[in-house]
Amino acid sequence: MESFSCNIATKVLERLASRAHKEIHWSKDVKGELNKFHETLLTITKVLQYAEENHMANPLLLADCFRKLQDVCYDMDDVLDEYEYKNLRMQVLKPKGSMKEKVHNLFSIANSVMSSYKMGHRIKNMRKRLGEIAAQNLSSICPNELQICMACTRRGRPALSWTPQM
Repeated sequence: MESFSCNIATKVLERLASRAHKEIHWSKDVKGELNKFHETLLTITKVLQYAEENHMANPLLLADCFRKLQDVCYDMDDVLDEYEYKNLRMQVLKPKGSMKEKVHNLFSIANSVMSSYKMGHRIKNMRKRLGEIAAQNLSSICPNELQICMACTRRGRPALSWTPQM
C-alpha cells in the first residue's frame, strides 16, 4: 500500500512540477509581451511627437491617432491592473493552513497558470491593435520618415522602424 501511495505522490509531484515550469514560462512570455508592447508604444509616440513638433500632419489626424492610442492604453492599463491583482492574490494564497486550504490554493495556482496564458494572448492582441494604428495612421502622418517593415520578423509579424530625416 505504501508503494502505491508513494507512486501516486510521485506522479502528482511530477505533474505539479511540470505545471510550475509552465507557469514560470508563461510568466516570462507575459513579461516579454509587455516589453514588446512598451517598445511599440514608445516608437509610435515618438513618431507622433515628432510629427506634431514639426507640423508635419493635419492636427485632426494627429488628434484621432492620439485618441486611438489612448483607447489602447486604457485597455492595456486594465489588463495590467488585472495581472498585478492576480500576482498579489497568488502571493497571499501561499500554501498554509489546513489541508482543505492547501487544496483550494493548489487549484487557485492551476487557475493562475491558465490566467497567465490568457494574459499573454490579451497583451498580444493589444500589440496587434498598436500595429494596426501604426499601419493605418502613421504612414499618412509622416510618410517619408516612417517605414512599416513587412519583412518577416521571427514570427512573420510586421515590425515598425522609424528614423527621423534631418
